[in-house]
Amino acid sequence: MYYLKLKYFELISPFPIKTNIGNIQSPTLKKIWDLGYQTYQSYLNFLLISPEMYCNVINPSLKQWYETRLHLNNNITLFDICQVDNNLIKTLEEIFNFYFVEDVSWNEDKKMFFISVTKDDEISLIGAINQTTWSDVIDIILQLSNIHIEEDTDNIKSNKAKAIMEKIKAGRKKMAEKDKSRKDFELDNLVSVVANRHSNLNILNIWGLTVNQLWDTFTRLMNDNIYGMTSRSVSVWGDEQKQFNANDWIKRIDSEN
Repeated sequence: MYYLKLKYFELISPFPIKTNIGNIQSPTLKKIWDLGYQTYQSYLNFLLISPEMYCNVINPSLKQWYETRLHLNNNITLFDICQVDNNLIKTLEEIFNFYFVEDVSWNEDKKMFFISVTKDDEISLIGAINQTTWSDVIDIILQLSNIHIEEDTDNIKSNKAKAIMEKIKAGRKKMAEKDKSRKDFELDNLVSVVANRHSNLNILNIWGLTVNQLWDTFTRLMNDNIYGMTSRSVSVWGDEQKQFNANDWIKRIDSEN
């Protein structure tokens, strides 16, 4: 369907990501406001929930179904649960319609989500979210929301690749443990910080930014602040160890791209 790892250029773009089943857009702050911040958070939490937790906690009536399916196939997704849970279908329809430019609806006959456009009262089918495209769609949506899912190292066959991924995950965990102020990095606080620190953005005009654009701007502001303090220190005290780089302000911040 699409190369899963979105490029930095695509992540900061205001335009939807074009796939062969439809166009997926990064939500703007205005769109999140219209939807409701708590509802937006619930959408993200829902997409991140495991099938096991869904069947054991959210809908315990499916616990037996889940255990039976698990013996037949250990790669169960929320899409599989849609086959037996109408409430889940309704929730996912809401989420997909929030992110897709086109209309998304469940087709009971085909047991999949249809993606369509309406023009002159005529509905044209352009794609579908099914077992094949499910994982790609979810991954793109999360990336456009500045969320990157953890890799499942248990499914990596190469021992060398698995060892590398384990080290990456360990590093991320260590960084997360050092961060004792997670609330400082929540979306509402970032809006306030960027609106107050940026030279052109303010609390009135910031709402046109996408989530990734907000994070990108925030990261640049932090880097500029550090660069400014360092350059002032060097101008006063000098740089005997030659550690200051005048080009640090243009360094890439998308280290994984």
